[in-house]
Amino acid sequence: MQFAIVKMENWKLIVIGFCVHVVFLYSLLDIYFTSPLVHGMHPHASPVDPAAKRLVLFVGDGLRADRLFELDENGTTRAPFLRYFFLILASFYKFCFYRGVLK
Repeated sequence: MQFAIVKMENWKLIVIGFCVHVVFLYSLLDIYFTSPLVHGMHPHASPVDPAAKRLVLFVGDGLRADRLFELDENGTTRAPFLRYFFLILASFYKFCFYRGVLK
């Protein structure tokens, strides 16, 4: 009789574990494979003239600062102006250096 109770509790645990895994899998798929575009927005006109004719956006998804500022095999940097700015001019150089971004 006691063996049947333990066996039934194992089935409950398996079903609960399966349900938890399904919920986790659904949440991952929902987060990573959902379009970030927002639909249903209405365009609005501005009464003020624009400050420029064009707007340029640089989007770098997955870019890392440590790869940008590190030196290559020749000892040169990929972004010399930004490296100079951060090393000499910027006030948060110590913050970046202590975080390991700049070496």
